[in-house]
Amino acid sequence: MPGHAKTIALVVTLLASTLTGCPEVSVTPVNSGQQLCQEFFEACVNPILVSPITVDQTGQQKTCAAPGCHHVDTGPGGALKLDPLARPGSDAIQANFISAKSFANISDPPLSKLLLKPLAGSLSFVDSHAGGDIFADPNDLNYQEILYWISHPQDLAEASCPQLDHFPEDPTRRCLADDNL
Repeated sequence: MPGHAKTIALVVTLLASTLTGCPEVSVTPVNSGQQLCQEFFEACVNPILVSPITVDQTGQQKTCAAPGCHHVDTGPGGALKLDPLARPGSDAIQANFISAKSFANISDPPLSKLLLKPLAGSLSFVDSHAGGDIFADPNDLNYQEILYWISHPQDLAEASCPQLDHFPEDPTRRCLADDNL
């Protein structure tokens, strides 16, 4: 036992010296003066997250807000929580917006977890997505819509985000996937 006690003491000493040798790192949040647009989220992004979407050539459909995925009440899917019944202007849509934007990276939109986790082949960048590959590649229309939202934040001083209209000449269309032609 004396040899065992010496080994434990050595390990403890090494750990203590390693931990005390680490410099302190201070993290200062940067306020860029920009935020993601909730109006655009409600119109274009939330429908992608709560509605069934076709995920492969077989026609298989999935929804992020399914009970076994990111459903606010029954989903085991990590911190992203979604209420599939959220309606524009409701507290539920506000909660969906807050949850989704916490996985957005305004500084480098393609590195947003909201895009990378469900993207095929992105396992080397983020941990696995138990829901599988939702976006086959970055050309997927739903991926592009979410990327557009993250890539076009609004200034904090603006009350609305009209610059996010994909089709400013056609007020009936706002989102890439709008069928209102």
